[in-house]
Amino acid sequence: WQLAAAIKDRDRTLPVIILSGWGPQGDGAPPRPADVDLMLSKPIGVEELLDAVQQTLRGGSARKCA
Repeated sequence: WQLAAAIKDRDRTLPVIILSGWGPQGDGAPPRPADVDLMLSKPIGVEELLDAVQQTLRGGSARKCA
């Protein structure tokens, strides 16, 4: 989370996506910090990852842990 905060400190407009081994929110996963635009859970397919990156870059962050 410190890296996400440091990135946002340098540039608030730069999207931050975390790819984590934790399960979905509420499944023992830590809460998503405000500095993280999108949290995704492993395993994840290439197409799903590309879609998430494209959506986040367009400003349509889902702000989810999927």
